[in-house]
Amino acid sequence: MLYKKRIYIDLDRVKKRETICSVLNNKKYLSDEEYEFETVEVACIYDELTFRGYLFVLAPVIFLLKHFSFADDFVFYLVKKWMDLHKFQREYQKRPKSFFSSLMSLCVLLAFFVGQVLYRIKP
Repeated sequence: MLYKKRIYIDLDRVKKRETICSVLNNKKYLSDEEYEFETVEVACIYDELTFRGYLFVLAPVIFLLKHFSFADDFVFYLVKKWMDLHKFQREYQKRPKSFFSSLMSLCVLLAFFVGQVLYRIKP
């Protein structure tokens, strides 16, 4: 059984890592303001282990975005939905009741548990 370990996120580390949003920002899909919103306001919601799990799970997507362009539009659509979800949460202080919101909650939970396992393997 894994116990919950919460390690607060280092925003400088987030900005230095290659993420989906940094690649989309480099490709000019995301504006600098949208990228800043994603890396500062949204990243503060999650802890370091969730971020570690996110990087591990989405490494193939980041690789595809960096080296190919066929998935750019689809991934950009998902990122925009993700940002809309967080903007809604910030404005109304609650989660929207939608399929996409449930899907994103499941993805965050998956990233959290993967991050917990990775922390146990290599702290």
